[in-house]
Amino acid sequence: MVVDLLKRYQLVGMQRANVVALLGEPDLSRTEPFPDWDMIYWLGPDARWPMGALDRMWLVLKLDSTGKVIQCQTTYD
Repeated sequence: MVVDLLKRYQLVGMQRANVVALLGEPDLSRTEPFPDWDMIYWLGPDARWPMGALDRMWLVLKLDSTGKVIQCQTTYD
């Protein structure tokens, strides 16, 4: 589902308010394990492994000083 989201919406360049309108408030913000990211969304268990997930998948976004998304990616913890 996140692949479709990232194909359909260009998150880089969006203002924080637009991201929140699209995805809701982030689950976390500048906290472990992602202290360098401003908006952190939990996507679910890591689906890369057939025998079950040990990690969790996240969508993380970094904002500039004006609140515009300058970087986003999916990652695992």
